[in-house]
Amino acid sequence: MRKPYVINSDGEFKTLQDCVEQMALGIADDVANDEKIEKIQSECKILDSLTIALLAIKN
Repeated sequence: MRKPYVINSDGEFKTLQDCVEQMALGIADDVANDEKIEKIQSECKILDSLTIALLAIKN
């Protein structure tokens, strides 16, 4: 079985799933801090695309 792809960010290796989870938490934080709706919608579109990619990789 192949090892998962990783991203080396700040000396820390993260999988795509880790990045998706981190982005989701960031969006939740933006909502809690009353960020602009346009920014949140844009981030949600990116998160949706990443989630679809993650599901495609897992299947």
